Amino acid sequence: MGVRDKGYKYYGITDDEAKKLEAWCRVRNIDDDKLLLECAYEIKPELALDIFYSLTTNISYDKLCSKKYIPINRFDFYGYRRATLARLKEKIRS
Repeated sequence: MGVRDKGYKYYGITDDEAKKLEAWCRVRNIDDDKLLLECAYEIKPELALDIFYSLTTNISYDKLCSKKYIPINRFDFYGYRRATLARLKEKIRS
């Protein structure tokens, strides 16, 4: 199963948990930034900054693509974004 096909349910994340994680990404401190960026690099190093920017500003793939070139399609991008949030959830629990 490719990353694009893995929804939050695959990672054991409910819709409410996903919303809370996304909200956490937008209201954070410098240590949280480091943690989130680390998670993004672990999932997809070449897109880590784009994933980080998308999560912290709540900007969509389409709006991000209008500003700069993203070398993957929307489905893969959101798959990596979900995987990053799943990794974040694991690290917060530890």
